[in-house]
Amino acid sequence: MHPRRISSKKKDVSIQKESRIFWKFWTVAVILLLAWIAASPYGVWKYRKLQREKATVYAQYVKMMKENEALKQYAARFQDDREFQERVIRKELGWVRDDELLYKFVN
Repeated sequence: MHPRRISSKKKDVSIQKESRIFWKFWTVAVILLLAWIAASPYGVWKYRKLQREKATVYAQYVKMMKENEALKQYAARFQDDREFQERVIRKELGWVRDDELLYKFVN
């Protein structure tokens, strides 16, 4: 019986070594897979970067839409309101009526 025990111990040691190698292989494989998921061209980092870019572009879009709406209102008011037209022309172009004098003060 003694020889059987030695051979079963050798088998147990051999199985343990194979088991360790198996688990080391799968651990490395899982780590590599997770690294690929995170850092690949289609991975999590790229996805997060694209999400930030999308948020920035959307914020610019909203800002431009507000500016566009304000300019539409300004243009409509400029077309319809004669007093507003006169105020804008006087302020922006510095125009005066024939019977007026314009004084400019320098600080």
